[in-house]
Amino acid sequence: MLSIRASSLAADCPKRWAVGHPDLRERIEALTEPLRQRPPHVGGIVGGGGHAGLADLNRALRDTGEVGGRGRRSAAAETAVAEVDRRYDEAAGNVMTDDVTADQDTARRQVVGMTGQWHDRQTPEDAPELIERGLQGKVAGIEVTGTPDLWSLRGHLSDTKSGKRPPRPEVHGPQQGVYAMLLGARQRPVTGADLVWLPRTKKPRPIEIVPLDIDAAQRAAYARIRFLSRMVSDFEAAIDGDLGPWWRDHPTDVLEENPQSFLCAEAWCQAWGTTACNSWRLKIKEPK
Repeated sequence: MLSIRASSLAADCPKRWAVGHPDLRERIEALTEPLRQRPPHVGGIVGGGGHAGLADLNRALRDTGEVGGRGRRSAAAETAVAEVDRRYDEAAGNVMTDDVTADQDTARRQVVGMTGQWHDRQTPEDAPELIERGLQGKVAGIEVTGTPDLWSLRGHLSDTKSGKRPPRPEVHGPQQGVYAMLLGARQRPVTGADLVWLPRTKKPRPIEIVPLDIDAAQRAAYARIRFLSRMVSDFEAAIDGDLGPWWRDHPTDVLEENPQSFLCAEAWCQAWGTTACNSWRLKIKEPK
């Protein structure tokens, strides 16, 4: 049975979504060749550390009803740094860095800044009810799972995104839409939502709140899940030969590609450089 993670809906290339799906990945590799193994990117490590620090602050606010002082801020920063170190250790130092986060020490400083900023923004009125609560259910008849960052009793849903650029509602909105539907099925209605941007930039920048139309996000989520489900059904039919000889011989081509995706590049896609994808070959410029 197909299961979809809400966070995976941010993938703007269906094939990149497919090769990242654990069940589909095995079938794609069996039909083509082993997909590329990418080391973790430092952006994900900083994002994980920032999430850990903010969750620490959010739980303390929920449990005490108070923002707390320097001690709480320091404790959250320690949690964030510990998560960065854990992920670096897990990767045995094999991490893709960039010009914004060149090394582990820079990653540590960045997550400390993120947690400090979030602590300064908190008020008792912001106390959340649910923090990183795992959810599971069905949307468009498909099993979906997800872990929303924050939901408050006033019905507000927030999701935290770190990165060089602010999160785009049209990209990340469907993820929130899934959360809203799963929460609504549990008598926890969502009446408002936003995306919290934790800037990962060379020069410190303030946290930004990006508003989100939660009704549009739910509708987009429903449509995207239905599209992915139908694509996977076509993939299975192609393997079985039900779509004709061409698709039987090229079943992975049923999984659509988006060469215009920002992440259609060697650094980001596991299908790049393999026979599982055609777009990378069309993008490579042949020497004259």
